[in-house]
Amino acid sequence: MERQKKHQRRLLLFICIALFVFANVLFSTTLQFTLGAEKTTYTTVIEDLSADSTFKLTDYPEDYTDYSVNVIQVAESTDKELFIYVYIPTPGIEVTTLNMATSKDVTSVKNYKLKLLSKSTTLYKYVVTNFSLRPTDTRYYNIVSIFRLPNRLIDKDPDNGNTINEVAHEVAQLWTFTGSGASTEVTRVDTETITITDKYVGFVRYPQSGALSTGAVYAFGNIDPGFDSHFVAFNTDKTIDKLLEADVYYTSQSYSYYNKTSGVITPVDEETFGNETGTTVHLTYNDVGGGTIGKYRKYEWYRIQTMEEFMLSEDNEYIYNCGVFNIKEQDKLTAEGRKDLQGKNWVLRFVETDYKYTKDFVAGYTTTRQNWTIVGNVTILRLKFDCNGQIYNLGVVDGKHTGDGVPDNEHTVSIEPNTSLFGGIKKVLKIIAYCLLGVLAFIILAPILPYIIKAILLVIKYVLLVVWWVITLPFKLFRRNK
Repeated sequence: MERQKKHQRRLLLFICIALFVFANVLFSTTLQFTLGAEKTTYTTVIEDLSADSTFKLTDYPEDYTDYSVNVIQVAESTDKELFIYVYIPTPGIEVTTLNMATSKDVTSVKNYKLKLLSKSTTLYKYVVTNFSLRPTDTRYYNIVSIFRLPNRLIDKDPDNGNTINEVAHEVAQLWTFTGSGASTEVTRVDTETITITDKYVGFVRYPQSGALSTGAVYAFGNIDPGFDSHFVAFNTDKTIDKLLEADVYYTSQSYSYYNKTSGVITPVDEETFGNETGTTVHLTYNDVGGGTIGKYRKYEWYRIQTMEEFMLSEDNEYIYNCGVFNIKEQDKLTAEGRKDLQGKNWVLRFVETDYKYTKDFVAGYTTTRQNWTIVGNVTILRLKFDCNGQIYNLGVVDGKHTGDGVPDNEHTVSIEPNTSLFGGIKKVLKIIAYCLLGVLAFIILAPILPYIIKAILLVIKYVLLVVWWVITLPFKLFRRNK
């Protein structure tokens, strides 16, 4: 018995030692892996640029009057990362993203985030995040523009209610990497871009509120469904005769508002924001967008429009026949919206998002809920267009803008007389009036009516005799002469 217990103690001790060793190995491996991941180091911007024998630090001085952002070098790493080297004469300017295509043309241009790795006075080294080198012998980095955060000393928001999220600087460089390792050949050529010179980001909402055609009453749980159509209106520094294609980047974020009020409690106001996501959309000349409200009302438009086409598409009227009266609903641009759009030549209607408004009155409480999507950081990446019969496909230099969150149109409801119905009634009343006048005249003239009839017949008789005399006179004269 004692020997059996001794064996059990030895077995238990062996198991404990084995578990301890296993745990120690596992912890050590995990720690090494974690530390290894955190210990990744990069060479400095000066070390990298100094590898070029022609590099001189004195060529990149500080200049507090120069607010430019300049890409001076691009490099690939052995870990398949892409580095961007930037010269910024004025310290304190923060670079955020860049627009780049991985092809000779800019058909695939995207907006990439940049992460700062190293800086020295006016020189900066960034890595392009969420990007991996292509496994091809020849690799292209067609950099259109680079973005920075706004600076209150040099940047002012436009007077149209838009907010500038990021400012774009032209790069217009095509970098070509051929080969791999130490034998890689790198060349750089300048490219052509197009710049946005005037811009407005906004949206129109269908319907905004109070559509009587739904037959619902807001005080008793009316749900007013609809959608928002988001657009960007703009001009460029180049003439565009016909806009054929466009790529647009934007961010979207769900938004929910809840309000609860009554005469006896403290009002409740709650706002909820979802996660912000970025999206790139490709638009062509023939693409059609739009949406439907209810079962019968349909909105439709081309995604690429001239300003004139946009204005016409936003002048809508719907009339519902209700018998004696009509209900008329109108969607029109507001005066402020027209002012913000004034002078722009082109409009890109790039996305539609849902909108819902709910209002309830229950047990003395009034509750309001609104749900829609906030669209912002709108920037145009690429434009393909016709100018004087020549087709251009160019990357765009354009900052990121967000609208003021106020619809640029208004939805109105009015009650008006049914003019077609009243027109018909008017005709009927006129006929009845004439008949009544005829009856009244007959009643008044009834006592002398026989004499009037006799006189009329006598007049008719003598008129017929005169007519007969005139007809037979030539024949009588002819007989006498004969």
